[in-house]
Amino acid sequence: MSDEQMKSVSPDGINLEVAPKAEVEKMDVDQEDGAVAADDEDDDPIDKMREMEILPDLFNLLHDLQNGTISAKDFDNNAGSLRLKLTTLRQYLQEVEGINESIKSREAKIESLRVNNAKRYEFLSRFKEQVQKREREDAVNFVVPS
Repeated sequence: MSDEQMKSVSPDGINLEVAPKAEVEKMDVDQEDGAVAADDEDDDPIDKMREMEILPDLFNLLHDLQNGTISAKDFDNNAGSLRLKLTTLRQYLQEVEGINESIKSREAKIESLRVNNAKRYEFLSRFKEQVQKREREDAVNFVVPS
């Protein structure tokens, strides 16, 4: 057998040549309009969470339960899609930057940024004063050539 082709024998004893399976590139297809979707890897996790619709599925499930379309014992079996969406939502939530950071460390970080901004503001104010002072001195010392 070669790497490019595989030979097989049918039950009748006839040799059949079968080409190797070609690798197929998988594509995400948007269910509504059939357009190919872009990679979701670059999307913001918060945007992904906004796009998820959990309440309509929950309301439909509760409506079916209330109307008797499903029984209470079948509720667990019919909640699979809702569970999947909640699991996906948890995964997106874990992708949010700083979600696991404690409140105290976040407050410390904010206070550090405030202090740094105040120092920069003071520096820029002093720099502005020096530039304005030099401009005034240059204006006084400016001699018009005759």
